[in-house]
Amino acid sequence: MSKDAIKEWWNGVLSWIGKIVGPRYSCYVCGRELENPEYPICKNCKGDMDKIGTRVCLKCGTPVNGDTQYCLECYGKSRDFDMARACYVYNSASSKIVSDLKYKKKQYVAKYMAEEMSSRITDFGVMPDIIVPVPITEKRLNKRGFNQSEIIAKELVSLLGGGVVVRKDLVFRDVDRLPQAGLSRVERLTNLKGVFSVNTSQRLTGKTVLVIDDVFTTGSTVGEVVKQLRKLKPKKVYVLTFAKTVENK
Repeated sequence: MSKDAIKEWWNGVLSWIGKIVGPRYSCYVCGRELENPEYPICKNCKGDMDKIGTRVCLKCGTPVNGDTQYCLECYGKSRDFDMARACYVYNSASSKIVSDLKYKKKQYVAKYMAEEMSSRITDFGVMPDIIVPVPITEKRLNKRGFNQSEIIAKELVSLLGGGVVVRKDLVFRDVDRLPQAGLSRVERLTNLKGVFSVNTSQRLTGKTVLVIDDVFTTGSTVGEVVKQLRKLKPKKVYVLTFAKTVENK
């Protein structure tokens, strides 16, 4: 083999390796090479990312039409949290990012998720004192190797600064139940009964708490976490997720 042929072969190998170890140069959604490596989503996929705007339910953050202030799930009803917000509608594009983090262990996407989520902090009108990632059981943590909500929370704290801290010693998930996906609202609530516990030796008096998760579906999971946190007497408890499921989307 000539020197030129060897050089060409070696360049091909380096290019192939680069695509594997340099994910920042590939679109997080479709995997195509990026025109602008500084933004991790290509132009086509960015168009598929259905960003949630400012016209949303005042309580849970679901997009609403016209002058409506509350969605059907929140109108005239109470929620465990004070307010919830999300960045994107949960669709084929945003779900790819969520699943890549959770199931394919692509932890580098958490930074992008946190950057997007940080832009919605102003919706709460106050900077949180404490960020609580939705916990997973020790068994699942050992199997997966990490808690995706905790990874996002840590990235978010690095962006916010100002003394905001991640606390994973407040709420614990003690039991794994059936996956929430595919269950009805009532089934989801029943499925989560008794799976979380709280560190009763702690007090959050006067503190603003932000609960972090990847996806808000019915709010049953974050709702159960917030119920536990309420026992510690925080001032406010907000919820922030990367994506939110929306009917007819």
